[in-house]
Amino acid sequence: MELPYKLNTKILLLALMGVIMVICSYFMFVYEPISLIIKKLLSLETGTLFFYLWQDPPYKIYINVNIFSVTNQEKFTRGEEKLALQEVGPYCFQEILLNTNVTFHPNGTVSYVPVRSLKFIRERSVGDINIDRVVSPNIPLVGISAMLRDSSMFTNLALTMISNTANSKSFVNVTVHDYLFGYDDLLVKLANTALPTWINFDKFGILDRIMALENASNIVTITSDHVLAKPTNPLYAAEDLKRDFYIQEYNGSPGLRQWGYEDTEGNETCSSNSKCNFIGGGFDGTLFPRDLTLDQGMLLYRRAFCRPVPAVPVREVIMNGYEGVEYAVKKDFLYEPSANPDNACYCKEEGDCLPRGIVSIAPCYYDIPITLSQPHFYNADPSLLEQVTGLLPNRSKHDVNFTLHKQLGLPIQANLRIQVNLDVGETKYNAKTTIFNNLHLPLCWLELQVDEVPLLVNVLITLAFVLAPISAVILKYCLVIFGAAMISCSALLMLSSSEIVAENNLEALPFSRFSLRRSSEYKPIPVSSPQQYLRQNMRRISK
Repeated sequence: MELPYKLNTKILLLALMGVIMVICSYFMFVYEPISLIIKKLLSLETGTLFFYLWQDPPYKIYINVNIFSVTNQEKFTRGEEKLALQEVGPYCFQEILLNTNVTFHPNGTVSYVPVRSLKFIRERSVGDINIDRVVSPNIPLVGISAMLRDSSMFTNLALTMISNTANSKSFVNVTVHDYLFGYDDLLVKLANTALPTWINFDKFGILDRIMALENASNIVTITSDHVLAKPTNPLYAAEDLKRDFYIQEYNGSPGLRQWGYEDTEGNETCSSNSKCNFIGGGFDGTLFPRDLTLDQGMLLYRRAFCRPVPAVPVREVIMNGYEGVEYAVKKDFLYEPSANPDNACYCKEEGDCLPRGIVSIAPCYYDIPITLSQPHFYNADPSLLEQVTGLLPNRSKHDVNFTLHKQLGLPIQANLRIQVNLDVGETKYNAKTTIFNNLHLPLCWLELQVDEVPLLVNVLITLAFVLAPISAVILKYCLVIFGAAMISCSALLMLSSSEIVAENNLEALPFSRFSLRRSSEYKPIPVSSPQQYLRQNMRRISK
């Protein structure tokens, strides 16, 4: 009887394994554990794969700089021609980002300090920044004069005297490196010496000042879990609170103080606070929401922009094999408040607004009247183009567009383009600057570009959204098929073993001579009555 006993144990184990596999398949159909595992790996938590991808992004982000060089400074100075500009570039820099001082908070938020640096990429540039030269209006002289244009006569005359003493010129001929990262100017040094809390630099370079603002120990707080993070500010849109990774605070505030936002306690309201100067619910460009749809846009904010940039979904696309959603900026995002009320806070006084398609960012840049527009004044008031020559706005070259992975929200492609200008206005008492009066001087335009998906991100997307779903389906059906097969096999084996046991039990009847052991010999039972058979074999059985 040992053989049937061992066989039944194995059959029971086989049946148990089959039942477990069927149950596992059921739970996979109901709860989708692979999706839960992928979600865990892609959560912004310490030690996850997604955390390391965010902390030290593998993306190659390029900043292409195109400079407007003046070609007719002498004729323009004499008043014979409009200012003629020639675009020089691109000069390419790789932006290297590292998110430092990362701290997770129990309310579902995470704070960090982004640190950015630039590396010149010669092979993607038209020339060498240390050799190529450009001719430009003297930005420190013209910029400071434009800033003081509404000041008293004595202030303007004093500035004129200082500029004459410093022998400042209307135009400068400098290398691209010095134009971008700063050149020696006595006026700037004097301002730095006299007013170090205002002018905290001794050289002025456009890219240098932009990066200085980006790296000014900015503390960014975003949501890592929107279920736990529940801000009470009434300016949040309801749909924003359902997404992860949106900005809750930037340097301790959900709004832009330079544009009039005032911090309040709890649910208090302030008349100066509006959607115009509120960046809560926006995204800083390092992380974007997931599961994107065509019915919801988003705000982008980097401190160098000085204001949020609204983006709207355009269409769903397949790009390089990825499912993505393409975005563009809203056409009216640089329009005057009468056309776009969301821009009301950028005009400090009624009638003080700039022409359509251009907006001031002076509060972020020492109150020097720096402005932003789209490159070549694309989508702007035509009068801006009439002030100078050499600008040719083109939608494909100068519009903003970027594409995000539909499920994961990671960038697939990006072309964020913005132009930096100088609003001169009416300067006074200085012939070196009055020649620029009432001009909106284009200085340069920048393109933040992502043109390829890193290998590690490619592997992550393929694993999470291609291999994992297919593997999950295959595993679910394999479990149910093999589990059912094991249960069926165990049932058949159990039935077969029960027949063997029945035969063995028949041989073990009291009148059988083989009740204790089985013989290899076959001996037929004689045809006789049971009583006669028992009398004949009684003596043998008793022994």
